[in-house]
Amino acid sequence: RPGSLRAMPVYEAAVDFVQQYYHAVATKANTMASFYGEGSGVIFGNLTQPETSLKRLEVADVSDVQVGEMHRRFFYSSIQPPAFSIRHVAALPSLQGSIHVHVTGDMEYGGRERYTFQQSFVLAQSMQGRFYVVSDTCFV
Repeated sequence: RPGSLRAMPVYEAAVDFVQQYYHAVATKANTMASFYGEGSGVIFGNLTQPETSLKRLEVADVSDVQVGEMHRRFFYSSIQPPAFSIRHVAALPSLQGSIHVHVTGDMEYGGRERYTFQQSFVLAQSMQGRFYVVSDTCFV
């Protein structure tokens, strides 16, 4: 169901996307490619070690393996998926019907490790009327 946000107001569409996205990261990272489109850009990094942790990916060939593996490496602690607690979602309409979404929250691993994160997305609407991620930037 990723991207089925067609007739919703901007904020409601953003919240629906956020719920779908973080549920997928936590439960089925192998499906993450369905949130992206050809040419999507992804940047993930750790604010305490920006030079060594920055990961960049341009999704030229939207591959479940490539995108899912990047999400697993960045969000998972060893093999354990995170539990997400979303603190705030902000959404603004952007150029040509796209939506800029900013998310802040926490990731928790088995009640032991907890990290705060910030993630920004630019969502664009496809010819079929579905939203997909054009740009994804996340820092922990």
